[in-house]
Amino acid sequence: MTQGLPFAGHIFDGVFSHLALHYFEPDVTAFVFDEIRRVLRPGGVLVFAVKSTKDPYYGRGQRLGDHIFARKGHVRHFFDEEYVRKLLVDWTDISTDAYGGTYASSEPSAFIRAVARTAV
Repeated sequence: MTQGLPFAGHIFDGVFSHLALHYFEPDVTAFVFDEIRRVLRPGGVLVFAVKSTKDPYYGRGQRLGDHIFARKGHVRHFFDEEYVRKLLVDWTDISTDAYGGTYASSEPSAFIRAVARTAV
């Protein structure tokens, strides 16, 4: 993903990512979102979920950057709604919601889910 998606532009109607977009530095994150927008057709939909700054692990471990922490060798970039909307600035029909649950353990987690469309 960090090298560019191996697809021609404007060929997909939708992209779905569940907890995969929160592992990158901010400049790489912006590049990945640009790549997703590039491969989506006009009006294409992106649906994704990422770790939230309200997650219990936020702020724990070694601080690597703004909202980025390494804990037990696992690096996470935590998102807030402002950051999500910044990444989606050129998108339309944006909706976000915060939710909690568990993932890969019994410990509680906090997430942000977003849905957006590319401009038509």
